[in-house]
Amino acid sequence: QTPPMALFVHTPIATKDDFAQLPSNQRQELLEGYLSHDLIGFHTEEYVQDFRQTIRRFLPDAVVLETADGLVVNYKDRRTIVDISPIGVDPRILRKRARNAEVLEDADAIRAGLGDTRMIFNAARRDYMKGFPEGLDAISALYRHHPETRETSVYVQGDQPSRAGIKDYDE
Repeated sequence: QTPPMALFVHTPIATKDDFAQLPSNQRQELLEGYLSHDLIGFHTEEYVQDFRQTIRRFLPDAVVLETADGLVVNYKDRRTIVDISPIGVDPRILRKRARNAEVLEDADAIRAGLGDTRMIFNAARRDYMKGFPEGLDAISALYRHHPETRETSVYVQGDQPSRAGIKDYDE
């Protein structure tokens, strides 16, 4: 008996059209490799549905079910649960907090203070690996190529320190 195995795919899954470009033996090996796990987690519902469509198209012997546990794929005597597993903040918690009366009042106050000015908000970890410098480059390019936006917008960078105290990242 092998121990349960899980796989978390932290990048978008290739679509069925992408998989169609592969030689059939490689495509088969990749998909069977995915389904050798007991649990597969994807960031979003869209990625789960892309995976579902790919399985249905290329593994016709697979039985794909929508259950209370999430998507379940039965293939070659193996059951694989496919679920949404976003990294970071649980979106349900964010939605609940966003409906909080105090938060709604603060949001209204910010909107009133901005008037007709548009806010461009970038929430990111302060990490060169996560696009922080590219975000600043992007807003600089916007203001350089469309100087009129300087008068009609305000840029707010919300950031969270990342990997503080790890020597390789500090350098």
